[in-house]
This record gives sequence, C-alpha cells and structure tokens, in this order.
Amino acid sequence: MTLLDTRTEVLPPRPLLEAEQRQRGPLRLVVTIVASVLVLVVLVAALAEWIVRSDVERRIADAFRTGLGTPTSQHVDVAIAGLVLPQLLTGRIGEVTLSSPDLNIGPMAADVAVTVVDVAPLGPADDAELRIVAGEVRVGSDQASAMFVPDGGTGAVRIAFRGADMVLDADMTVAGQSVPFQAAVTPSLEGGRVMWTPASVTIGGTMITPADLTARLGADAAAALAPTSVCVADVLPAGIRLRDLAVRDQHLVFGIDGSSRLNARGVRAVGGCG
Repeated sequence: MTLLDTRTEVLPPRPLLEAEQRQRGPLRLVVTIVASVLVLVVLVAALAEWIVRSDVERRIADAFRTGLGTPTSQHVDVAIAGLVLPQLLTGRIGEVTLSSPDLNIGPMAADVAVTVVDVAPLGPADDAELRIVAGEVRVGSDQASAMFVPDGGTGAVRIAFRGADMVLDADMTVAGQSVPFQAAVTPSLEGGRVMWTPASVTIGGTMITPADLTARLGADAAAALAPTSVCVADVLPAGIRLRDLAVRDQHLVFGIDGSSRLNARGVRAVGGCG
C-alpha cells in the first residue's frame, strides 16, 4: 500500500438518541407557539393603531371644519406624524399636517396646508386645541379674481401671475375700439394688509413703466401709482399670523403661523388690521 492508496471514508451521521428526540419535540412546539403569539400581537397592535388613527384623524378634521365654520362635506386631509396609540397615552398628538383644497375662509377661498403641534383631539370638537407652527394659504388666479376684483368687474377683469407680479388683465375701449390693458403689481405684506405696488402698465402691447408715466404726467401719475392695500387679516382667525407673501408657482402664497394656542372657539374669532 502506498500513500496514494490512502482514502478518507465518510462515516454516516450518528442517529439521534431517543432521549434527544424527546427533548427537541417540546422545544420546537414552544418556539412555534411563541412565534405565533408574537405575530398575533403585532397584527392586533397594527389593527388597533389603524382604527385609533382613523378615529383621531376624523376628530381633528371635524374640529378643523367646526372652527372655520365650513360644511362637513369640505374635504380635509389629516396626516399624523408617528404612532398614534403611544401619543394618546399623554392625551396629545405631537404633530399633525392638515390640508384642504378650495377652502372657504370668510369671503376668501384658498388651498390651505398647515402643520400643527400639541393637538388635544379628545372630547368635543369645540374643545380640541392646537398650535399652528407653519402653513401656507395658496390663492390661484380664479380665487384671486373672486377675492380682489369688485363685483362690478367680475368677468371683465382677470387676474394672472407673472414672475413675482400679479397681473390684472382687461380690455379698455379707446375711440370705439377694444384695446387690451394689463397692469402688473408687486404684492407685499405689511401687518395684516396686502400692499400692491404698480410695476408696469401695458396698453395695446406697449409696456409703460411707472418711471415713464411719472416723467410724462408728473404728480398725477405719482398719485395714481401710489401703493394701495387690502386688509386680509380680518378674514383670518385672530390667532393666525400672516408671516410673508410671495407669488410662487402661479399662486399668491401667504405664509402663516400661530401666535397662540387655538381651539375651535378661538378660531372663529377673526383678526383685524387695526
């Protein structure tokens, strides 16, 4: 026999002793039962979270509608950050985002999205408290026309947005002929008022700047081009503060936040411009 003739033989596995088999049987059963119980607990917890979340979202949406005096048919999306069940143990929800399209706030209609914190959703809708930390009120061209164009000019004057300006578009009659007229104004915020500063006037395709008008017409043009203002704080709840204003994405966008804790009763008290 040589070294090349040496080979390794694989022995068959040692059969389990009867005692070992008896020990492993109950262990497998325990593991199976524990795993099944854990899966059942997770499913029950997930179902309970879904049910409670749906109920709390409904309560918050109802309080939002009640506070603003909107009908129950008004669509309100509610998104709660984090798990709801642990937060309810403290009686308050940490952070909630609410959004509602074409929401009527007094005479104003706008798309609203707000983030609120420290929400107490339990109890009657009138008692549900919240604090607004950030939000936007977005006014589209049709909404802006309904808000800022006098009743007599509805339909005749149209509002659009161009760059950072809001544009009033209309037709004027000159020598019996209709001539297109556009006035561009730059919006800004001063207290609770929207300030309109004329940026340009376009008549029949010819743009005239405020400087050109002043040079041609003097004091009369200066008076006509003076900034005008519209109070919007008097249609908003007193606890909501207008933070900034800009034209963005073809919308007039108001940035808002809250100056105090609010409940539905407080939301119904409107502010003012002084």
